[in-house]
Amino acid sequence: SGLEALPQELKDLYAKVGAGVTARSAYADFEAVDGPWKLCYSESYVGNAWRVALADEMKRLAAEYEKAGLVSGFTMSVSESDIARQNQQIRQFTDQGCSIIFVVPGSTTGLNEAIRNAFEKGIPVVTITGSESPLAQVVDSNYYVLGADLARYITKNAGDGGIIMVKGIE
Repeated sequence: SGLEALPQELKDLYAKVGAGVTARSAYADFEAVDGPWKLCYSESYVGNAWRVALADEMKRLAAEYEKAGLVSGFTMSVSESDIARQNQQIRQFTDQGCSIIFVVPGSTTGLNEAIRNAFEKGIPVVTITGSESPLAQVVDSNYYVLGADLARYITKNAGDGGIIMVKGIE
């Protein structure tokens, strides 16, 4: 794409987004378990449209894969922004034998011990945004690219404007 045309200080942003890119994932040597798999989803907050849509999509996908025989069950918890509660819920998922735990964390570091506990028991944890645990597989958007795309759209369609990035709960 156009990354090579950017000044160095902007290029550096692409390598330093979010929790960073590591050379080796904690899951590099992970051995998958046979399915069907029990999916568990820990949500910290379901008070905005994005969170509701994500939870609905997780439920829909789990049901679809359950019909296909790939999933044996789906469990979801919501901690309502209580980090101690989310830790407890993740530990319960671990104790219940979830095959994988998806998490939208309420804190970038506050769930590290629960994530470590799951990892040590062979359960992968995938965080959707905002975790700094080296034992979680983080899936997130590149907000710098999104901002650049929005700026191009505004310039092309409105002629003038600006973009501000605000991260946090609505």
